[in-house]
Amino acid sequence: MTRREWIALIGAAPVLKAADAPAAPVSIARCASYDEDVTAKLAALFDQLGGIEGLVRNKTVTIKLNMTGSPGTRVQGQAPGVTHYTHPKLVGATAHLLGRAGARRIRFVESAWATGGPLEEVMLDSGWNVRALQSAATGVEFENTNALGKAKRYSRFKVPGSAYMYPAFDLNHSYEDTDVFVSLAKLKNHATCGVTLSLKNCFGNTPASIYGDDAGADEPNESPTKGRG
Repeated sequence: MTRREWIALIGAAPVLKAADAPAAPVSIARCASYDEDVTAKLAALFDQLGGIEGLVRNKTVTIKLNMTGSPGTRVQGQAPGVTHYTHPKLVGATAHLLGRAGARRIRFVESAWATGGPLEEVMLDSGWNVRALQSAATGVEFENTNALGKAKRYSRFKVPGSAYMYPAFDLNHSYEDTDVFVSLAKLKNHATCGVTLSLKNCFGNTPASIYGDDAGADEPNESPTKGRG
């Protein structure tokens, strides 16, 4: 289905009445550039949503970044954070505000392109100030979820209900060792899905060591630890 066909299809769908619309709050703000005070903008958004203290205080917060592609890739000569990566200023602002709200541990994760090495190295290669991110709050951690990472075993997440294809998925332990999960996406075009947003960003949760071109090379030989479905 093309994007035009999809738009035509939803355009013909019945219009939801106000009573049927989702009740979850949404907050949107505009930044003309990343030179603005991103932290202040994000703090205002969190306040408009009712605050985040009750959600994250004394919790482990896992934040899935979007760092698709090689750190050396440049679009029109711009840094990746300006074009197709989550911008490091937004990452730092998020860590700072989560720490201020009382998060016990803040773990940034991504299945970094073509490597199972430390995520910090990919960030450095991308021109990010890793030390600044580490000092944005207490308990900041990084994990490359493209492989086993710092754990000894993968975590298995069973698909609830009747699975369409796979009854379970094996993921890096970081997706189990969490109380609150955040998809910190990058709004951009995508050749297959048309656009990348929060759910599309989670396509990168699966480790390439199991589900990538070398599928099966790193697949567990025995049953992994049971994950929360």
